[in-house]
Amino acid sequence: MTNNSTHASTTLTVLDPESIPVPSQILVLFGSPAKIHALVLESLCLRAQRGERTGLILGDNLLQEYTLARLMRGYGYDPAILLAQIEYSRAFTCVQLLHSLRELTSVRARQWSGLYVLGLLETFYDEDLPDPLVSQVLDQVLTQLRQLANQGLSILVTLGFPPAKSSRGNLVERVQRAADQTWEPMTEPAEFLEAIQEELW
Repeated sequence: MTNNSTHASTTLTVLDPESIPVPSQILVLFGSPAKIHALVLESLCLRAQRGERTGLILGDNLLQEYTLARLMRGYGYDPAILLAQIEYSRAFTCVQLLHSLRELTSVRARQWSGLYVLGLLETFYDEDLPDPLVSQVLDQVLTQLRQLANQGLSILVTLGFPPAKSSRGNLVERVQRAADQTWEPMTEPAEFLEAIQEELW
């Protein structure tokens, strides 16, 4: 059954990496990874510099831990210090992503200043999975994210463009409807973009 509960989502035009995501809210960034991950990296680095612990769940292969370390080092950050503030996990399937969210206890979530879920929908485009299962798991993922936000956790989700031939393009809209805030880049972020493009492409 599809979860039809939605929130009055606000579309943002400007993002300040130092103040995102907002406590008790879900912020969804949609667009090309090269543009979005620049802001994500800056936000992660700023939080880590302030001594804040952050959860990072990857649904894609674009930001491996060694990539984060190289980018941090290239911009004058100490990767050992910053990465120690980030709890990092990788989900290879949509079911694993759901499991990672369910594993978060309220105590553990309170230790984090934010949760970043990058490439949330990437594993949902697996054509070997039947549509009803994909829809059901996505509903449960969005429910888990809302419950975590209701506990006071700041949540940032990134979404890339769906595959060209995918019949599941509607999944992006479903995630956006479940968010409190959404943002789509109009131009490339000034910080980190060139380095990220070199690393990822």
